[in-house]
Amino acid sequence: MDAYSRCVSVLSASSKISDVGVQVCTHITRCFGVAAQFQGCRGKMMEMPQLVKDVCHILYFKHLTRLCSVATECVSSLAVDHMLQMMMLQAGVLWHLLSFMFSYDFTLEEGGVERSEEANQQVSFIFDVILTVHRR
Repeated sequence: MDAYSRCVSVLSASSKISDVGVQVCTHITRCFGVAAQFQGCRGKMMEMPQLVKDVCHILYFKHLTRLCSVATECVSSLAVDHMLQMMMLQAGVLWHLLSFMFSYDFTLEEGGVERSEEANQQVSFIFDVILTVHRR
């Protein structure tokens, strides 16, 4: 948790996906997302309010699409528990997730914009979110 909080605190608007802090955040967020599938782990996570704040803080950095996608998966895993849901709502996670939805441009498909995952961040993020929701 200490390493996670430290790496989340160094994220900025100039962070790149290749930065060590971003990579550490990505891997630890995935780890927390998997751990949240176990009731005992979720109980321990409720004792760490900084975890929820850090996951929510990651969602500020929309330019780090892959990291935001991993954080969204983690939010989905944490949301299984009612108390963690309330902690996330209090931390403002809903507003971050809604901003991703409202920034989605449905006209890209009609406009003939290239739709590969590498060329379009919107397609990449939405694809990851849809897979996350579908798995649940």
